[in-house]
Amino acid sequence: MTLLAVTPTSQIKIGCCSANTHLVGEDATLLACLKAIENKSTAKAETIIAQVVMRPMAKTFCRPAAEFVQHLNTSGLSFVKNPRLSLVEQ
Repeated sequence: MTLLAVTPTSQIKIGCCSANTHLVGEDATLLACLKAIENKSTAKAETIIAQVVMRPMAKTFCRPAAEFVQHLNTSGLSFVKNPRLSLVEQ
């Protein structure tokens, strides 16, 4: 999250309301990146996150994100199982 704060190519808004069933663009991008990491598609994850952070920082972002995904998986949480969320076009 720190990398998202200091390397974005534009202003990023990440929602944190658990009652909200809609995603804004950056939320969907971040979740897609984490899902790609979980699927062992690191190159795809780097391409996805490069949409919102400076391209040279994409690999740097994905390294700790992979550890985050691993910890979530250990806790029984997964990005592969599609949650009931929808993308809100702005």
